[in-house]
Amino acid sequence: MIQAKSVRMAISNVIKSVTEIVDKNRVSAEKLPMSARMFLVKYFPHQTITCARINGLTYNVNLDDGTKLVFDLIGNCDMLNCAKTAIPVNIIPQGIVNYLDACCPDKSMIKITKKESGYVIELSNGSVQNFNEYGALN
Repeated sequence: MIQAKSVRMAISNVIKSVTEIVDKNRVSAEKLPMSARMFLVKYFPHQTITCARINGLTYNVNLDDGTKLVFDLIGNCDMLNCAKTAIPVNIIPQGIVNYLDACCPDKSMIKITKKESGYVIELSNGSVQNFNEYGALN
């Protein structure tokens, strides 16, 4: 009986510590960089932030429709994952939109990641395409 109580107490302490670490990284929407907030208002005006956290050099933001975004410290969007909907095309560089409209007109873009060398796009069928910073296929 005493051992079970000790184990429960230890588990409770671990959960409390993890919760404190997670909560410590949580930030309010007002604490996001201005350009990140403007991006969210422009492209996701009807969505609500359900969670925003700072993780080292990035802000991780979740919206109520399941969309996940990663912003750098000055508010540039480095990753956008629209789990249930297509990414708004005006976020995507025009060269990428043109290529995908021509080659994959029936597929929607659900994830875009900005890399130093360009962009990685994931389509609704699970395929992944790599493009350079100018929007040309790699």
